[in-house]
Amino acid sequence: MRAYIFRTWKPLLLVLAIAPGAPPIALHAGGVGISGYELESGPITIPGLNANASGTAYHAARNTLFVLSDLLEGIVELNLDGTLVRSIQLHPSFEDTEGIVHLGGDQFALTEERRRNIVIATIAADTTTVDYDASRVIHLDNVPGNDNSGLEGLAYESGSGTFFVTKEQSAQFLYRFPTPPGTLDTSVSAASLYDPVPLGLGDLAGLHYDEPSGSLLVLSDVSKTIVETTLHGSELSRLVIPVPIAKPEGITMDSTGKVYVVSEPNGLYVFARANHYESWASLQGFPAGLEAPSDDPDANGISNLLDYALGRAGGEFDPQQRMPTPSLTASELQLTFTRPKAALGLCYLVQVTDDYLSWSDGGVTLLKISETAAEETWRGTVPISGAARRALRLRVTLP
Repeated sequence: MRAYIFRTWKPLLLVLAIAPGAPPIALHAGGVGISGYELESGPITIPGLNANASGTAYHAARNTLFVLSDLLEGIVELNLDGTLVRSIQLHPSFEDTEGIVHLGGDQFALTEERRRNIVIATIAADTTTVDYDASRVIHLDNVPGNDNSGLEGLAYESGSGTFFVTKEQSAQFLYRFPTPPGTLDTSVSAASLYDPVPLGLGDLAGLHYDEPSGSLLVLSDVSKTIVETTLHGSELSRLVIPVPIAKPEGITMDSTGKVYVVSEPNGLYVFARANHYESWASLQGFPAGLEAPSDDPDANGISNLLDYALGRAGGEFDPQQRMPTPSLTASELQLTFTRPKAALGLCYLVQVTDDYLSWSDGGVTLLKISETAAEETWRGTVPISGAARRALRLRVTLP
């Protein structure tokens, strides 16, 4: 479900147009909406693993989780309820394994933090030991240092064969690189994905890429937070983990949208999406049959979804009440909007276009500029130099 607010810039003129029924233009679905997740179960003690759960991956064909330990250098495969399927040993040549991701089929990738390596290994249904010497090693030669602040979280985009990997701390980085051709060991220089510092996280402990939406889930152990971002670094949604977790280290998601977090020493937590919009709509007194996000029972051109997203009362007639505010400086086009903290489960994204056909958050700087107990104020900005025309819009979506 989508709703749009367009803010258009032309030389010396700001024009507001509201188009709640505009067709979707974005390349991906609406996002994960991690702010709307709640703990469903946990902590579940991970069987067969008694120390340092450091990463987790979901295998869709088997509908199971794979949990990695950096201390024991081993993996356990679990059913989604946390019961043990099997234990898998890692060859002693593995060192300081932190992240794991399923690549497809029987192929997995693991990070070796101190060595700055990605190891591609085969874990078939009958595998009991992963042989390091039979695995492929990709060394990231431009990741600085050789201590315990190297490669941590790992994610993968199967469509393009792209890896995403985090440098946890001591200068946080998010890297991306395509799978190198061939099968031999190799070294690559990974490009920066985006600067993670504006996310304000104490570290980057875990990472998951959601294929349907194109969102990244970034897990912080220090901040006990999961942030959902685009691949350009725009923050879509955020969840401060609502239960005490000692050291959350790994994150993944299953095919139904449930999120799994593993923590040291051996805890598993399951988070599921709650129906926050439906709860809000049930309190608004909407006429029967007009409760859907796309409905507009007061006929003012503002959908129920936008009322919810912007903190407007359902049925608020004034179409200008609490709407995003455009502004223009000598060098920038700006769009400022308020996100009520009670509006959970949504993704907010400021996008830019120069042709009104293709919209993206690439080049948009999106920052939180103020906060109260009840709401946050955000501003998206883009430079205006070099463009004959340029427009910003706020895109609000439900998963």
